[in-house]
Amino acid sequence: MWLVDDRLQDLRRRANQGEPGARTALLGERLRAGDLRRERLDLAAYVGDEDARAVLDPAFPPPVDLGLWARGLARWGLEAVLRAGLAASRSAFREEEVKDHLHGLAQDWILCPCDEHTRRLAMIVHLARLDDLAAELVTASVASAAAPRRVHGLSAPRTWNPAGESRVREALRSEVAPWALGERDPVRERVEAGG
Repeated sequence: MWLVDDRLQDLRRRANQGEPGARTALLGERLRAGDLRRERLDLAAYVGDEDARAVLDPAFPPPVDLGLWARGLARWGLEAVLRAGLAASRSAFREEEVKDHLHGLAQDWILCPCDEHTRRLAMIVHLARLDDLAAELVTASVASAAAPRRVHGLSAPRTWNPAGESRVREALRSEVAPWALGERDPVRERVEAGG
């Protein structure tokens, strides 16, 4: 066991120093050692983490249609869907307006899934199938500024900055993948930093 721990520690150090291939090797070793669940690696690959894709299969297909791809997030459950929706909204809305939106409820629940936050979120989320909710939360960020949308029955924030699809995908990759891989929690970090 200590050999595995030493190898993981060495790979972490090399990955932190930016050594080419070290992060891919680290993810593979974490998977073999049981330190990373396969479904979390799959999620990271799904949202575009290249190292996770390389561990699974270098030919891992990139996602195509944004709406269909967003629906696929449902297989990883409510928290993955809500984190994806938050990441997408941050690419389209000003930070202060995210809190006035469904995404504010999502953020509260992610940070504290207590009974009160669960109750508030459930009043909206229970009305939708999880795959429909995922598609709606993610694709709302690429809607036309000329046609503001309602996201799951709630009005879109006033300050609308439609994000391009590539910007939304990058937001999901940079926010959902690190959480899925257990590297860091961007939602918690942002809240603790006061943002």
